[in-house]
Amino acid sequence: MIRALGLVLLLLWQEQESPNLKVPADIPPAAVEADRKGQELLEQYKKEYKDRGLVEQAIEQFKKAERIAARPFALAAYHLGIAYQHTEEFKEARRKLERCLELNPNFHEAALELADTFAWLKSYDAAVKTYDRALAMKPDFADAHRNKGIACMRKGDFAAAQKAVDRALELNAKDATAIALKGIVDKEVAGPGFAKEFRKETEHFIVTTDVDDRFSEWIGRHVELVTKKYESIFPRQQKPKDKYRVIVFGAQKDYLGYGAPKNTGGYYQDLTKKLVFYRQAKESDTLLVLYHETFHQFLAYYLDHAPQWFNEGHGDYFGPSSYNEKTKQMEIRTNPWRLQAIQGGIQRGNIQPLPKLMQMTQKEMYDPKTMGMNYAQAWSMVYFFWHYENGKYGRLLQEYFRSLMKEEDLKGAYDAAFGKQDMKRIEEEWKKFTLELRPN
Repeated sequence: MIRALGLVLLLLWQEQESPNLKVPADIPPAAVEADRKGQELLEQYKKEYKDRGLVEQAIEQFKKAERIAARPFALAAYHLGIAYQHTEEFKEARRKLERCLELNPNFHEAALELADTFAWLKSYDAAVKTYDRALAMKPDFADAHRNKGIACMRKGDFAAAQKAVDRALELNAKDATAIALKGIVDKEVAGPGFAKEFRKETEHFIVTTDVDDRFSEWIGRHVELVTKKYESIFPRQQKPKDKYRVIVFGAQKDYLGYGAPKNTGGYYQDLTKKLVFYRQAKESDTLLVLYHETFHQFLAYYLDHAPQWFNEGHGDYFGPSSYNEKTKQMEIRTNPWRLQAIQGGIQRGNIQPLPKLMQMTQKEMYDPKTMGMNYAQAWSMVYFFWHYENGKYGRLLQEYFRSLMKEEDLKGAYDAAFGKQDMKRIEEEWKKFTLELRPN
């Protein structure tokens, strides 16, 4: 399944002629050269978003530039803040961008990047405040208006988001991201446009549909059932103050007319925190979509930048679940869409080492050449960790989840849960276990 817009793309201010982006004359040539090399490496990475080593090399160059400069080097700190966003080390990004603004309080580009970092850290009030700080420096800063719109949407303030996005488009009518955001926020303000709406409110959800009352009751029951399954596995967290929103169209054409991605049965939209799908011809297919996408919705209330392998792997893990009326339990089944693919991938050797997949950014995970296999591998890893030798490694996933909740970045969370494990041995266990799986 595709989540519309997924996690927010890193929106970087393109370096134009700005006093803030010019190197001061008293910076030593060696520091200037290191900063330039770092920028080149970062630009190489951004062409394909594949080779993480390029970003890590860029970070080392920016650090070198700071180290050998004759005085504090705000521009190098700014570039470091951007680079750390690409590696999803958001705490480090925040530290460097705050340092940059200490050195140059009028660095509006750095204020934008700091606001973006606050948004990644789920601190939306701080993000909006910092976008406003950037706009106080430069009122016609279109990118800051646009990104402020994103943060307002994350907060659920769609009227403010609409105003911010409209202002961004007044300043830059060709901004493709702002155009896409306007389509989203305008639909959110207008609503799904049902001729007749049926609504069911449950403990955790508000379901709206144009089908009938019986269908809304059925959807409400099943989203609660699968949510109880999630809560039985993951360490209990504070209950979200807002209920999850679910919109279900009775017809595919109306679903697509609402702006849904083509070739999807449903999607979870991070920006508006709502799940949208349509009723399939078969109840089992409707539930498969529902169980998969509802996990994204569940997880997003705790983690705005959940690692892709963990998020998509669990979506595919819960998707094929079936509720047993006799035992009153949700039963996990192997995923028929992924099992054959990953078994073939293991046999052919075109899989990723486990540590690499577990530290992939969204762009790396979604590489068109490997995305299908990445999804299959992520599902199989999640299934393995929960079920190998009666859940021997399930605690690692729970430790990983707790680390992510502490706002650890990709590497930090991986190190906290898996860093001391013998991952080579675990990978061999995973391969053998996965090759022996059969559909159930």
